[in-house]
Amino acid sequence: MTSSRTYRPSEALNAAEGMQRAHTSPAGHGVAEDDGRSDQAHLSYRPDIDGLRAIAVVSVLIHHVYPELLRGGFVGVDIFFVISGFLISRIIWQDLAKGCFTIRRFYERRIRRIFPALILVLAATWLMGWSLDFWDDFARLGKHIFAGAFFISNFALWSEGGYFDIAAERKPLLHLWSLSIEEQFYLFWPLVLWLGSKMRVPFLFFGVPLGIASFGYGAWLSYVDETAAFYNPLARFWELCLGAGAGYLVMKKRSRPAKASEVLSWTALMMLGISIFLFTSALVFPGWIAIVPALGTALLLSGRPSSLVHSRLLASRPMVWVGLISYPLYLWHWPLVSFSSLVVPPQHLGMARSLIIPISVVLAWLTFAFVEKPVRGRHSRPIKVRFLVLAMAVVGVTGGVTFLCQGFVSFSQTAETAPFLARKRELGEWITDVRVTTCYLNNSDVASYAEECTQRGDPSIVLYGDSHAASLYPGFAQLQKSEHFALSQFTAGGCPPLLDTEVASRKNCVEVNRGVLAHVTDLQPTLLVLAGRWVRPELGLTPQQVQDRLKYSLEILKQRLPKTQIVMVGPVPQWIPDLPTVLASYINEHKSLPPAYLELPQRAGALEVQKMDSDLAQVAEQLQVRYVSLFSILCEQERCLTRVGDSLIDLVVFDDSHLNAPASELVVGKMRGELIK
Repeated sequence: MTSSRTYRPSEALNAAEGMQRAHTSPAGHGVAEDDGRSDQAHLSYRPDIDGLRAIAVVSVLIHHVYPELLRGGFVGVDIFFVISGFLISRIIWQDLAKGCFTIRRFYERRIRRIFPALILVLAATWLMGWSLDFWDDFARLGKHIFAGAFFISNFALWSEGGYFDIAAERKPLLHLWSLSIEEQFYLFWPLVLWLGSKMRVPFLFFGVPLGIASFGYGAWLSYVDETAAFYNPLARFWELCLGAGAGYLVMKKRSRPAKASEVLSWTALMMLGISIFLFTSALVFPGWIAIVPALGTALLLSGRPSSLVHSRLLASRPMVWVGLISYPLYLWHWPLVSFSSLVVPPQHLGMARSLIIPISVVLAWLTFAFVEKPVRGRHSRPIKVRFLVLAMAVVGVTGGVTFLCQGFVSFSQTAETAPFLARKRELGEWITDVRVTTCYLNNSDVASYAEECTQRGDPSIVLYGDSHAASLYPGFAQLQKSEHFALSQFTAGGCPPLLDTEVASRKNCVEVNRGVLAHVTDLQPTLLVLAGRWVRPELGLTPQQVQDRLKYSLEILKQRLPKTQIVMVGPVPQWIPDLPTVLASYINEHKSLPPAYLELPQRAGALEVQKMDSDLAQVAEQLQVRYVSLFSILCEQERCLTRVGDSLIDLVVFDDSHLNAPASELVVGKMRGELIK
């Protein structure tokens, strides 16, 4: 599962704030910005805004490379949205005041600002994908290149969201969602400000209602559908409106007294610090709490550039330098994170990650110095804009063709890999096998099970847990034909059998599990089988916390079910990134078909699952419940089963750890001795 938070998800920002470097400053660069001294004067350069950009981009960069060090770094995107609304709105107002505003001029500025670095990164990512990806991953990359080139990445990613979405690290262009949202905002925002100016309506009369409506919608949507709230532009526009409001106050010279400005600046900086260092993925985000970093940014933008926070910290030379390269730095870093996780051996991944930041900085500086500055110079000719539009269209169409041609499978992979990759992520068969929407709840809005999920009789077995428990249902259904027992199924995607436990990625887990507890208390089954994906970062729980919550749940279940035998099923051996890809990689490397048993990839996720298996066995022993280790069933001598039967395509799992029906029947058949005594 990929949480939408993974690519902040989890996740992403937008450093493309739309600076137009039209005037030269003593530092050797210029921007079209207003310092608040006069709405008729040219917009003079404010180095403190570059410093604010530096805070945002460094927060996101560290969060993506070392997520355990800066869990709230994903708020960098919110900081940049506010900065963008501040700068772009003031540029538009500046041109309106001078009588030189045109839609064409506005978009020419945006194209010179956004396109050069983006074209370069999209093209480089396509080339890396051609060299490194398998055809289906390359096809997906082509789709994302197309979406990035035409600024609809948020919609493409939104359509892919869900429990069985692939890991964020396997989407090298995941971070472009925010750039798309920003450009969608600027499809209508210049017209809104132009109409307001022509009709002589003060900005606050229409900007505040628009911002409040967007904020309210986003806060509500965050509790209803967090993925939608993350990618829906209507749920994010309020942050750009907030930046515009700060710009409006500066333009109208609504300055604060010096002492009040100092206090507010330090308060705003503290708000950013709280957000970056204390926020975690367990929060409902971007709900109402997103106002903390957004408002902190707005306060800094509308503050006095002469205050200590602005002049000594934000405007310091190192901060300004990082801010100037923040856009290309953001564009380069995530593809490097993504591809490193795919190609670097696990034993060297730590060293590779330590190199991502300096490599990203070097690439960002080179892009800024030799790509952005020449194109964005004040003497840039219209032909450059037309060329950039054409180049972006070519890159986007290339991505689209890559997707439509399924990653050029005939060129990039051998024919022998096709049977394995064809089985990859085939959800259609699986969701039918596990009775999705009735006995396997894959929708977080549903918390009750259909009547057909409950069977009464003696003896009786209840299957309880998440999607890994649901994967066992075909095996139990097959066993039921010969053993004749009543079989009930209560399973929910992303919702492990941990009572009274909030799950960050699924909003109603507590309600679902309480309902199951009521069901099993009423049924008093002969046997209760618990299974789950016990190692999953999006749970928001450490392995030790999972074990503690499991102990708590088992104690309650034993109290409620004094005569029921409880069987706990351990984790499925995890194939990273997934079993079909591992088998295809084996073929490409060894030029031969893989054996039935292979060593698991020695990567962090797989090793954590293996350790959890032994830890859960100890938990079961302490609480005197039966434990079934799937490692004991599926693995021998550090090698694990990859397929069942004689057919090469009868894979044990269709992704990284969800059992296919034949494997489910094999596993439950092997468990029979523990189940029926």
